[in-house]
Amino acid sequence: MVIRRARAAGAALLATTVLAAGPAHATGLTYAVTAGGSSAPGSAPFSATSTSLALGGYTCTGPTSSTGSISRGPAVVDVVSANLATSGCSGMGPATITFSGTWTMHGTSAATSASNDVVGVHLHGVTVAVNGGTVCRFTATGQLDGTFDEATQTLSINETAATSDLVAANVVGCLGVVKSGGGVPVTVSLTTPSGLYLG
Repeated sequence: MVIRRARAAGAALLATTVLAAGPAHATGLTYAVTAGGSSAPGSAPFSATSTSLALGGYTCTGPTSSTGSISRGPAVVDVVSANLATSGCSGMGPATITFSGTWTMHGTSAATSASNDVVGVHLHGVTVAVNGGTVCRFTATGQLDGTFDEATQTLSINETAATSDLVAANVVGCLGVVKSGGGVPVTVSLTTPSGLYLG
């Protein structure tokens, strides 16, 4: 599925201005998006689930789920806007991990005319709070890089502390696993039945 890039010099200048004014990767490439078997402009429901989420020294084995919407049409930048919820988290003891607000998925690499591309993506606007009592507490905001596999309909994130742009703050304890100002490691694979294709 061939990416439809913004037009020539004027759009390139606009993109440069936006990136200079905001955080890195705040925008993405433009795609012709199909969801639920339709490419008609509009929105389609998005849902995704995972059986495991690892974040900041904790592993959550209760269901991790995401719900939101997909933007369809011939020139889409904000492909998915959704929330995230998880449960059953433990590691340095039991913890509650709470995501707030919505994140937006942008694409960062080319797609072809096939329906089995693995497209680079980032999730922009991620906000999370971890409460493990006196053992570990912190908040984090930022973005996560990953891939979306069209063939398996799987959104995969595998960020280490060194690569993650989800930045920790207000850290109490955490045994040195998470540090204020440092990246928060996150690993999760979310599978969606939404029939999402980027072209």
